[in-house]
Amino acid sequence: MNLTFQIYDAFGDWISANGLIRHLAEGYETVTLIHDTPAVVPFTTDMFRDNPKIKAIVGTPSGDCDVVDARVHESYQTPNILGRYFSSSNRLSDAHYPYSDNGSGFYSKLGVNPEHRTSDFYYMRDLKAELEVFEMVDPPKDYSVICEMYDGMLNVDRTNVINLHRLTDNFAHTLKLIENAKEVHLIENSISLFLYHMQMIDAIDSKPITLHAYARKEPHRRCDGPECNNPYLNMLKCPHLHNWNFIWQ
Repeated sequence: MNLTFQIYDAFGDWISANGLIRHLAEGYETVTLIHDTPAVVPFTTDMFRDNPKIKAIVGTPSGDCDVVDARVHESYQTPNILGRYFSSSNRLSDAHYPYSDNGSGFYSKLGVNPEHRTSDFYYMRDLKAELEVFEMVDPPKDYSVICEMYDGMLNVDRTNVINLHRLTDNFAHTLKLIENAKEVHLIENSISLFLYHMQMIDAIDSKPITLHAYARKEPHRRCDGPECNNPYLNMLKCPHLHNWNFIWQ
């Protein structure tokens, strides 16, 4: 039997769903990842290139397959398929799991244990591509990396700083640059989420990471203190990694 998987077409959501997709893939011959945005396809293709039965396309579910739709709204139309359709209203199991972060919510609302988010996460590093990015940037001695979407977003020393934001077509290829940096200063976004998962599975050095929690000003992402219970920031705190330091202002 074949599986078609859908989720919101955001880099962070596909990173969060990495473990879910790999967990579900164990029970299917092939898994097709459905995208609305062509620009996201190269990233998901790279993220699952170690597993030949998982492929990413732009299209809609159809034919002889099951569908797992991780989007939580009830307004999505059930596709024309011959298999089963699973969603938050037709769950994969009757199990109920508590969750406090946005990524784990995709699992829990489908009746899947959110522990798979980190336990089943995997990304096969492309060391050749990482070296190419490192040599392209040609960083100075004792450099720091940051990630900010506009100038002045972070309160950091600007000496020998390299901004990861849109530095490459695939931020997974900046891992060597991050590993060799003197300091790493990030915001809550897909890059920090990816790095968090990679450190969680010991696929990259557990070097200190400074997360500037104050930097995101959007109402649904804003977090003004350690008491903040923001489901997006919680993805980087649950479980907590000892080498991550959160700055609140």
